[in-house]
Amino acid sequence: MANMATEQTESLPNITRIDHGHTHGWQVRVQYGGEVHGRYFADQKHGGKQSALEKAKTNREEILEALEGRPPTKPEEYDTRFLYQEARNNSTGVVGVYRTIKKMKSGNRYPYYETTIHVEKGKAITRARSVQEHGELEAFLQICRIRKEHMQQIYGDRFDQEKFNQQVERYKTMLKQNASVD
Repeated sequence: MANMATEQTESLPNITRIDHGHTHGWQVRVQYGGEVHGRYFADQKHGGKQSALEKAKTNREEILEALEGRPPTKPEEYDTRFLYQEARNNSTGVVGVYRTIKKMKSGNRYPYYETTIHVEKGKAITRARSVQEHGELEAFLQICRIRKEHMQQIYGDRFDQEKFNQQVERYKTMLKQNASVD
């Protein structure tokens, strides 16, 4: 295995020297608000070790200048993708609420409405209501209420209740139309 040497130069924060096999150069890496910004400057391509270092320093300053005044991405923003993301396979049209069939140990299958709520990064809770026990519309509405309450607790004003209510009403109308056809 080739010897890999990297050094973090104390006087050069965010710049690391890489000497590995045929790879010789300087790596710029600035982590800000969960995002990594950077670039690699090869000695050979940039006119030697010292010239590549100078270009790496310039690049680091450009990155820091571009980020200056920009608020860092808040960690809780990770979960905002679960607020309004519309999945192609979501049969209800309500984000985070889906209809599924659960297979019991007996082999019987029962329809359920479920919601998955991401309470923090890497942690989610799931709640379900049986269509057989509550009826199609009521099981759906109960799950929607549960999801709405949790989303309001987690996201507060960032949770768009109006959009959520519109999605619920659309599916509710569809359920009622299908019930009148049957």
